Amino acid sequence: ADVVLAVEMIGRRVGRAPALTVTSEVTECKEATRRALSRMHRLLFQISPRGLEEDGLVTAVRRVAADLTGVVTVRVQVVGEERRLLRAIGLAAFRVIVEAIDNACRHGRSQEVEVVLAFLPGRLQLVVADRGEGFDVGATEARLGRTRSLGLISMRERVENAGGTLEIRSALGAGTEVRAVFNTAWR
Repeated sequence: ADVVLAVEMIGRRVGRAPALTVTSEVTECKEATRRALSRMHRLLFQISPRGLEEDGLVTAVRRVAADLTGVVTVRVQVVGEERRLLRAIGLAAFRVIVEAIDNACRHGRSQEVEVVLAFLPGRLQLVVADRGEGFDVGATEARLGRTRSLGLISMRERVENAGGTLEIRSALGAGTEVRAVFNTAWR
């Protein structure tokens, strides 16, 4: 919210205020953005799935959304009736959602993220989608062996270790969609 307000103020001053003043305000706005992203990153990785087993995945994800209020808007949609998940699947799903939200904000520079949790017959499907900058999935996956892009690697490993599949769709300028499916996920 602070960053949006700062950008609006700068927009009103462009052309009316001295260039040095506007440049200074832009620099301050950049710093405020960096601080907000840093805060969001810390919050996401401090979040433990408290109550995941007791309260369920939906409640845990809604807590993440509430914890990030003011930093990013996270909308949570539930399809079907929530069921108790196998521990490994619940934890993998939660961690993938948190990582995907972090990636959407840090790399995709998205202000809004949508999480869909679909409790379908015999499977859990989750989708985390944003309208951020997007990226070339093929080029990024080709580089994964040469770089330390651990976010995508850890998401894929978590899902596969829990017996699921992960698909990432993205294109430059078109946002990103992370989709994971876990079969027979129920206790």
